[in-house]
Amino acid sequence: MQNALIPSSAEIRSMVTAVLGWLSIDLEYIYEDGKYYVIELGIWNITTNEPVFHSFVIPGIEDFDVSKRLRKRGISKEDILNKGKTLSEINNLLKYFLPNFVCVFWNSKWDLRHFPTIKQYAYSTRCCMSRHAERHGYYNIDYGNHSYCKLENVANELGFNPKEGSEYHQAMTDAEACSFVWNSMDK
Repeated sequence: MQNALIPSSAEIRSMVTAVLGWLSIDLEYIYEDGKYYVIELGIWNITTNEPVFHSFVIPGIEDFDVSKRLRKRGISKEDILNKGKTLSEINNLLKYFLPNFVCVFWNSKWDLRHFPTIKQYAYSTRCCMSRHAERHGYYNIDYGNHSYCKLENVANELGFNPKEGSEYHQAMTDAEACSFVWNSMDK
């Protein structure tokens, strides 16, 4: 009889596998003193087509003005200070929430330049604008490639209609529109 292999007492490794989810994320900004500050965050679930999270973000500077777009929506500086979350609170939330998600941005280079920690927290990131331009962007003779388009133009061409009372350049509306475009390209 041959000797049977007996497992050693070495540590047995185990693995937990989690399903990856897909989220679209949109950030809105204010511009103060030569720098962009995140002022609003919207997250939309691409798979379930449902909102996930929305918050105003306190920009972390003492003196700031809200943009014309926010004033038009009736949002004041006091609203942001009273209803918003600090960047630290947002980071803590995203740190624990994003590791099992691929995060899709309309313009990932822009958003990740101004909020780079999202790339550290997420499983991966994707750029919807680049994906769209590769296949459907207008050909630019000067540059010899396909041009980028505005989210609003692409989403409208594909049949996206913002909900009543919503407009583009609102974090949740743009996150939903980005999700719509991403799903449209999957078809």
